[in-house]
Amino acid sequence: MKKLMTILLAAATIIFAAAYVFELNNSKKLQAQLNERNLEINDAVKKLTASKTDTLKLKNAVVDYKEEVADLKSSKEMLAEQIKQQNIKLENVADVPEKKKEETAGEKFASGLAEMMDSPEMQETVRMQIENALINPVFGDFIKNLGLDEMDTAAFRGLLSQRFTIGASTGMKMMSADKEQREELKQQITREEELVDSMIEEMLGEEKFKEYEEYKDTMGERMALNQFSQQLAMSDSNLTPEQKDGLVAAMYEERLEAQKSSDYFDAQDADIEDFNDTNIEKYQNQLQTINDKTLERSKKILDDKQLEKFELFLINLQRQQEMQLKMAQKMFGNKK
Repeated sequence: MKKLMTILLAAATIIFAAAYVFELNNSKKLQAQLNERNLEINDAVKKLTASKTDTLKLKNAVVDYKEEVADLKSSKEMLAEQIKQQNIKLENVADVPEKKKEETAGEKFASGLAEMMDSPEMQETVRMQIENALINPVFGDFIKNLGLDEMDTAAFRGLLSQRFTIGASTGMKMMSADKEQREELKQQITREEELVDSMIEEMLGEEKFKEYEEYKDTMGERMALNQFSQQLAMSDSNLTPEQKDGLVAAMYEERLEAQKSSDYFDAQDADIEDFNDTNIEKYQNQLQTINDKTLERSKKILDDKQLEKFELFLINLQRQQEMQLKMAQKMFGNKK
């Protein structure tokens, strides 16, 4: 079954980024229209000024242009108001109309994002965000090693985009749903993802599909490692392919080992209502143990300078994860 926490956090991150890009593009388009119209007006004024013999036509043309400018300014004001209303929804301002008396801040937040997802332009922006933030950096090497031709490579990338867009789209509805509805949505996500996976298996064949499944299981570790690799590159230090594989294996295997505990709290598969102080503290303790063991194994993988940076990276990563859990608790969970 699809990991709930992964759905919620990934969906929120992707939609925030997509919403920003979507509104920014609209603003740029409108500004371009204004600039173009101003150029036309300036050119017309010069021509009209030079044509002193036809004063009446001059005045009529100027009036027409002024009306166009007024209409354009009115359109800009309308768009600005639309952007303002979207921001109100995203920031959870009290002016957002309540759908029901018991609607929480988290539900209002999710409703605003869900409305934006209805736009085809927004859906395309989300797909592009998934392509740039997940498929290219995380699955790029795997796709290259498959050895597919150009057409099959494009088809495979399209299926991956479709698969991960399912969680982002349906995840918005899950945030404002009750427990029973969330379970139904999780099952819906599972069915849709299994359908896409069956298409991927048909394309890749049984052996390569198994490799894909194993690679997908380490997606969280690979996303974290990609962040670390980018930090190292900024300090003129790069990980070798062997080092990357070693770190992914260490992080993944220590996570699996921790999950064997009967008291393990799986934040990635927990229900929204399970986000409370006790479980968050338990999760942080588990994560600290995983990071300590991973760091110990990394001593045989990294050099001294890389090891120092990796230790700092794990500390910062754990802080980020703690903030994400507390945000989810504040919006959807409870403190008991």
